[in-house]
Amino acid sequence: MNKAKIAVLSSVKPWIFSWLAQDERFTPSEKEKALMSEEDVWKSTLDIEYLKENTTFEIINVLEWLPRKWAYDGYILGWSPSMVTQRAPWMIDLEKFIHEEINSGKSTIGFCFWHQILASAFGWVVENAPSRKIGKANVFLNAAWQADTLFSQMNARFESLWSHKQYVSNPWEAEVLGNNDHTPNQIIRLWDNAWGCQFHAEFSKEFTSFLVKLMRETISSEWLSPETILSDLEKMKGNESSKIINLFIKNILK
Repeated sequence: MNKAKIAVLSSVKPWIFSWLAQDERFTPSEKEKALMSEEDVWKSTLDIEYLKENTTFEIINVLEWLPRKWAYDGYILGWSPSMVTQRAPWMIDLEKFIHEEINSGKSTIGFCFWHQILASAFGWVVENAPSRKIGKANVFLNAAWQADTLFSQMNARFESLWSHKQYVSNPWEAEVLGNNDHTPNQIIRLWDNAWGCQFHAEFSKEFTSFLVKLMRETISSEWLSPETILSDLEKMKGNESSKIINLFIKNILK
């Protein structure tokens, strides 16, 4: 069997949360998840043994460099503290790279900020959402889901995790596969090789509760209840949407 060499494009500085080791606001499990390396975060989403054995992740810090074109079997675009509407120079370079790689047929999947940057790379509209979304919620797939290579293997409704303030408001000719009750265009497909997802398939409930506690004052100032969000997370068994990462890599390996 061939192995899948996956580039994870990241704009998160390594060990961004290294300061929290002695911070008593967070539980040991929250600290553990927040201190995981990005490579280990993506590895932890794989729950099929042959995928674990036959997938390598390489973290590319796009703030510093972009990979050589066509050097990987596929791209995963993970979480970011940035906003697409900031239009930083590195984002513009990145959009050009993503546009060329997707047009070349490379398998690509983006989450949250990267869902938005993927859409922006093709000239589609990203803007501020009516309010912040953080915590757990459901995704509802529409009729187009049944014909999709990846999402046809997901349940028509599944639970995931969120942390975002912007969204893809107009995906133009992209195929919309799913929505939720907070923002539309939660899942888009570009041709048959690229997907954008507003949710975080890579997040754990522990890491999300860490973020909620970290941003407690900001969340409260926006008329959201950190306590309610944390209570809902506590009841969550796991991130159902992580399955899509397994399906994405499985599709590359087939």
